[in-house]
Amino acid sequence: MLQLPPRRARVIASLSLVCLLGACAQSSSKDGGGNGGSTGAGGSTTSGTGGTTSSAGGAIASGGDTGAGGSTATGGSTATGGSSANGGSTAAGGSTASGGSGGSATGGSTGANPDAAVDDSGIVVADPGTMGDGDFTIGPTYKQAPEMTANPNVPHGALNMFTIASTESPIFPGVTGPYTRQGWIYIPKQYVSGTPAPFIIAQDGRDYITRLPNILDSMIAAKRVPVMLAVMVMAGPGDGKGSERGHEYDTVGTDFVNWVESCVLPKMTKLYGVKFTTSPEGRATMGGSSGAAAAFTMAWFRPDLYRRVISFSGTFVNQESPVDPMYPDGAWEYPVHLVPDNPMKPIRMWMEAAEMDLGITNTEASMRNWLIANQKMAAALMAKGYHTHFDYALSAMHNDANVVNQTLPSALEWLWRGYPIP
Repeated sequence: MLQLPPRRARVIASLSLVCLLGACAQSSSKDGGGNGGSTGAGGSTTSGTGGTTSSAGGAIASGGDTGAGGSTATGGSTATGGSSANGGSTAAGGSTASGGSGGSATGGSTGANPDAAVDDSGIVVADPGTMGDGDFTIGPTYKQAPEMTANPNVPHGALNMFTIASTESPIFPGVTGPYTRQGWIYIPKQYVSGTPAPFIIAQDGRDYITRLPNILDSMIAAKRVPVMLAVMVMAGPGDGKGSERGHEYDTVGTDFVNWVESCVLPKMTKLYGVKFTTSPEGRATMGGSSGAAAAFTMAWFRPDLYRRVISFSGTFVNQESPVDPMYPDGAWEYPVHLVPDNPMKPIRMWMEAAEMDLGITNTEASMRNWLIANQKMAAALMAKGYHTHFDYALSAMHNDANVVNQTLPSALEWLWRGYPIP
């Protein structure tokens, strides 16, 4: 049996979502109000409860971190070119951790093939093999993927805006006081109301409202991804240590995934009549920077709920605030201790980091160099046998918009490999 250091030998207790105080109690605040946030060319969101638009056209100008209610441009090269290749690494195998530090909240073995599962419609999801797994270099020039532009020849889904007040859940009441966040849900035209569907959760949601709708419109029509929902939610205000966003995204634990499960998803079902698959194979999560760290944390601690992750310039560094003594180095613990020291979990991970990422001049000892952190993370995952795709982006910056706009469609296609598409 694996022997962990005492400070990592904590059993992650299973939190009962239905017992969370009020389990996303109904708020008197307006669902769908707030500042909005317009989409790119082709449409804008509509505020108000249940307001919808057809999917937005055009590409967002920023792939950067969001702070208090917005995204920041990151720059990067814009010339054409840039490509990724397909390669192979070891196929996934093994079982989830049963308890232990960073273990699944439910524990239990997944059998010899962790990619094999049955969703709530009885569909078998098999290991898709190693195509696209591996370590790649892209750039130094980038070209926007054609799926980023609205396609007039395919069905267009609806983009609905909503708001969530901090008073709707006891999990994140507000580091500095109450607040209200915005969110959007993309519902594809092909979705049949009330039927369970696969979905993706996107952190810093405004960064993706002009990306994911266009991409999914085209890729669903081409049967490159399943008919899927996309929930894009903003973080709380601020950024970094001491902020609400930092507390939500950089915390190593189950708070954020429990908030999504107990507050966000039930609200989407109530407002829009959608039903989310209960199969972890049909549940994906993604983000950039700290939003990427949050995405991996969702899957790491609850692989019984989420197993597919996309990360752009993930904040796998020491930035947790407040500091948890069980994980004193924050998300830096993932590549250094948690991934290497625990049994393999059934997670697929697509990830990217940039040549000029944050903290590029910092030493490894600082635990604050994003490129080193992501390289160590990719190496740890691959060494353990995880299905992993890692892009090293030349001449690119942190969470670079040009990289996101080139790679997101192919990342989604790789992520959903093996999932049945009728």
